[in-house]
Amino acid sequence: MDNSKTVVLTVCSSIPQAKIIKSLLEANDIQCFLPTESEIMFGSFFSQKEIKLYVLESDYHVANEILTGQIQDNTDFENE
Repeated sequence: MDNSKTVVLTVCSSIPQAKIIKSLLEANDIQCFLPTESEIMFGSFFSQKEIKLYVLESDYHVANEILTGQIQDNTDFENE
């Protein structure tokens, strides 16, 4: 991981929701992190009510715009 500072972009209510958002951001070249993924393997997920999705501080504004729909994402499902 880069030595840049990470910040919370959003808080999700489920791992599937977090992974969908993560996929959208990664499709737009935004590096993001779900630190709770490793916790799932050890069973602590069930005690978690919120899943925090982190991005690099330098990517926060663009990632937030993608998340709020202000920027069209790079995925093109019509041509697949």
